[in-house]
Amino acid sequence: VVAVIALDQENRTIRTGSGFFVDRQGVIATSHHVLEGSAKAIVRVGDKEEGEVLDILGDDPGCDLLTAKTSLQNTFPIPFGDPYKIAEGEEVLMIGHSPGWERILSAGYILGSRRAAHLELLQISAPLLAGCSGAPLLNTKGQVLGVATAFADLSRELNFAVPVQYLRTLKPARTKWKSLLDKSV
Repeated sequence: VVAVIALDQENRTIRTGSGFFVDRQGVIATSHHVLEGSAKAIVRVGDKEEGEVLDILGDDPGCDLLTAKTSLQNTFPIPFGDPYKIAEGEEVLMIGHSPGWERILSAGYILGSRRAAHLELLQISAPLLAGCSGAPLLNTKGQVLGVATAFADLSRELNFAVPVQYLRTLKPARTKWKSLLDKSV
């Protein structure tokens, strides 16, 4: 799991989020809104390794998902779980990076799925802290079931993740850094 730091044109932090490796060549998955409006971004693995986002590979603002190539190599991907075997009441873990904290672990349950426009979301009880958008939602086998995306109330007890099947079917990006920069959150 990586920390994703979105920067403006003067290298100031504008947003932080989380992400995770999906292959051994340094490709990460995160939430679209984590990088939206940024001029560039860096990724941190723990406190020892840092790289930069080189290119946007897949992007769908409608489901708030993005994949990006980083400068890191020989990375450790997290395997995907079977999205069709997700059950209400299933225990889940979320590992993310909240500002000032490394590797925040949040536990909860799948509460169900909810439809929002054209998107099916996983409703979860695992708290979603600031900076955890883009974090992997894991089953007890350590497989990705979804990507943390939003909370519905200020108590942060009603949270949502985009199911992993949307990540599996993410289309190649038509988005480049410039178009991310032109948008505001």
